[in-house]
Amino acid sequence: DAEYLQAFVNIQDANGDGEYEAKDVKSAYDTAKFYINLINSSELNYEVTYLYENVISAWTEEIITVSRNISWSNTLIATLCGIAVLSLLLVVFYRLGALGVVTSTIASLFGAIAMIVLFSAEFNLAALIGLIAVVISSLASGVIYLAKFKDECYRGRSLKKANSEGAKKALLPTVDIHVALIAIGVFSYIFGGAIMRGFAVITVLGGLISLISSTVVLRTLLWLATNTTKLQGKYNYFGIENKDVPNVLKEEKQSYFGPYADKDFTKKKKPVAIIAAVALVAGLFGLTFFGIKDSGVVFNNGSTTLASEIYIETDTKNSLITQDEIEEVLENTYILSGETANTEADKTLASYVQFNAEGNYYIDYESRIDLIENVEVTFQYYVIHLNTTLSNDAKAYYLDGTTPVYSTEGLGQLVNDQLVALDSEVTTSVKDSIIASAYEPDFLPIMWGTLVGVAVAGVYLMIRYRLSRGIASLLITIGSTAAVTGIFALTRLPVTSYAALAMPILALVAMILTIVFANKDRETFLEDKTHDNSVENRNAIMIKSNGLAFYPALIIAILTLYISVDFFGFGASGYSWLFMIIAIGVLLITGLITVLYGPLSQVFFKLFSNIKLNKFIGKKKKKKSKQTTNKKSSEPEEYVFIGIND
Repeated sequence: DAEYLQAFVNIQDANGDGEYEAKDVKSAYDTAKFYINLINSSELNYEVTYLYENVISAWTEEIITVSRNISWSNTLIATLCGIAVLSLLLVVFYRLGALGVVTSTIASLFGAIAMIVLFSAEFNLAALIGLIAVVISSLASGVIYLAKFKDECYRGRSLKKANSEGAKKALLPTVDIHVALIAIGVFSYIFGGAIMRGFAVITVLGGLISLISSTVVLRTLLWLATNTTKLQGKYNYFGIENKDVPNVLKEEKQSYFGPYADKDFTKKKKPVAIIAAVALVAGLFGLTFFGIKDSGVVFNNGSTTLASEIYIETDTKNSLITQDEIEEVLENTYILSGETANTEADKTLASYVQFNAEGNYYIDYESRIDLIENVEVTFQYYVIHLNTTLSNDAKAYYLDGTTPVYSTEGLGQLVNDQLVALDSEVTTSVKDSIIASAYEPDFLPIMWGTLVGVAVAGVYLMIRYRLSRGIASLLITIGSTAAVTGIFALTRLPVTSYAALAMPILALVAMILTIVFANKDRETFLEDKTHDNSVENRNAIMIKSNGLAFYPALIIAILTLYISVDFFGFGASGYSWLFMIIAIGVLLITGLITVLYGPLSQVFFKLFSNIKLNKFIGKKKKKKSKQTTNKKSSEPEEYVFIGIND
């Protein structure tokens, strides 16, 4: 044991001459004494109660609390309700196809949760937002898949063939959605700060799991359903009216293209564009002005301090202060109202309000009897939890029907003085303590992580859908997200800094919706047999594709909106404002993208079509002219055989 202790002491001979400096000897002696005391230490028969510790509330509440009863957390209740109602909504829209979407989405959700456990990521509110982002991406992929499947059925294909063709057409949009999700996650990890690490782990790794689930699990389940012999021809099992499916054997043509195929949602583009521009300018002003004014804090965080508490400790041999007496003191206590609570004392009684006028406190009580010097002493502990946020020097006075007694040292000292006045034999200790709220995320790092992730995803969409559609997607995503968050900052509604977490989820929803519209526009253009790339024809195709894409986009928006409302209503009250911002943002973003995305992409298409690129053409050798047939289409040429084509 002495050898082990000597190893811990580890005194060094700096000069190598066998002599040690006095400071090294003292340090070694202190270290040895510490370890000897540590080895010889034993448990003290003494109970310690921490009354004045700084309690930091958890970022998310415990899932299950086991005491005398089992208490389910609000987050878990919201999750279970969300799964149930989302499943019902999908059944309403897609009948049997909903089973595959729900299964693949739950698989993605539990896969993302497994990544939290595997990598020991901290499960905070940002991580919860990451889980919701994965769920939205998985749901959107499933909706797109089933929308393609139904489109193929409306063309007159069998369920088996429609599923095969729908799976092919839905593959790339599914990849696009998850590329956007992963890009936002990666750059949130780089720029978002410590709080976004859990979000990044879930969106990147959970996004990969969701991609695999949406391309393997969902397709496998739909393949099994559409290849079942008993289901052949039963389109109504998948939310498709049999009368809308043409009979190709009777040479019937497609007559039904969707519930909004004939709607032109771009008619109101000018007034909507003006409103959107005003909202964007106002939002950017709100973000910039308050960001500079409050050193990067853009939201009104007046309510971030959760509560104030007053601690009262009494001990006596003869008398005890009762809870009724404490409540009587509080009933006769008055404080300055509103924002003037921390200003200089105002001796005008009209400026004060009764402290318990709105029942803004509750009291916790605990007692203990200890034997001190052979005398039993009863200790009482009262904690007055305030529902308002008051600083330690909040101005107050006491009035019991006679002359008011003003406080010069704050509310806590006023309560202390009045309790001592009730019973001079009681020793009372009163302290004010403000409970610190949980770690507040910074807005700017979250904003930069979101913007860079959206920019990278936007470049990817430019490659996938050409410059005009990609640039429109990038601009409308950034603009709508900035407008929504900026307007909330401008309204100065009392929200916590967690409102910044709405940015990545709103940006993701906006990008998913633009992918739906861009993919349908590209698909409709490729199916156009005229192959006319003029501005007029492209504009007509845009209007048509806009109406065709609106229905799946609407379903995605409804599902996302319900998730937000669900966590706002059933989730913990500490972050309810966050989901209210997301819900309102989803409504606004859906309307803006539906009306403005197509026209905005046409603006860039017209701009780029007017750019002429001069190509250098070298000298070519003259060749003998040959009689050639000009192909006017990429489709296979049709030859006429007499007697066959008749």
